[in-house]
Amino acid sequence: MRRETLGRRFWLKRLLRTLITLWAVVTFTFVVLRTSGDPVVALLSPDALPAEIEQFRQKWNLDRSLFEQYLAYMLNLFSGDFGHSYQDGRAVTTIVAERLPNTLQLGAVAYLWALAIGIPAGILAALKRDSLLDRGVMTFAVVGFALPNYFLGILMILFFSFHLRWLPSAGAGSALHLIMPGLTLGFYVAGTLARFTRSAMLEVLERPYMRTIRAKGAPFLYGVLRHALPNAAIPIVTILGLNLGALVGGTVVVEAVFGWPGIGRLLVQTVASRDLAVVQGLVLMMAAFMVLANLLADLTYSLIDPRIRVSK
Repeated sequence: MRRETLGRRFWLKRLLRTLITLWAVVTFTFVVLRTSGDPVVALLSPDALPAEIEQFRQKWNLDRSLFEQYLAYMLNLFSGDFGHSYQDGRAVTTIVAERLPNTLQLGAVAYLWALAIGIPAGILAALKRDSLLDRGVMTFAVVGFALPNYFLGILMILFFSFHLRWLPSAGAGSALHLIMPGLTLGFYVAGTLARFTRSAMLEVLERPYMRTIRAKGAPFLYGVLRHALPNAAIPIVTILGLNLGALVGGTVVVEAVFGWPGIGRLLVQTVASRDLAVVQGLVLMMAAFMVLANLLADLTYSLIDPRIRVSK
């Protein structure tokens, strides 16, 4: 019973933390967007008449005080209304739903290739410590960690699109359009995974029980896959959860570089046009995705090691 109580407290604390984080993001975004400039200036023509400006303010409740606008926005959020675009009047959920599948497709490709490259590279580097392979993997990890997405994207466009003419430089519509933005977005994640997987595996391989397994004559690959990798999984899961958030943030830059029609590019466009309702909806969605990724990592911890559910 005591463990069950602690387990419930564990998840209640994390759920409460999630809700507080989302509320803080919504509030901060709302205040910053409305105090950083007048959206009427960006959305209406400089030649607009005072009557047109006043009508626009009344239509979108911009003539109310900041607190009244915030209260109305929060009440609408609780009823599932994320507002409407200032430009065309369409619902924010409709606009986001049009772009979201493209971003999910790009993120899935980037994450899968990062997993396929980063974790095996980190394991091999740990098993071949101080070898040429290890140095090569660590060089790849450092470059992936330090190289900006936009710079790597531009290099890939210059080489594969303009020099070799193998791949399209921008847009969507075929599998070829996914290759360069997917590789660019996943490069940072792959390097980070390789680095942390190597560190976690090295720590586990030095544990006494691993020496005992080797002394008993167990096959080397069995010891690595059955004992070393599961015990190194928790720090790897941590990085996987954090990098889900990094992918969401990276889409803003990568989609702009490659002209990919996703929510990252939409965010850049709506910030430039000061379409506040759409910007708020996109920021809230991205924040929710990042927070839920961390919550999923917590759930995975408890599945990997049940002691975490009852730890203080």
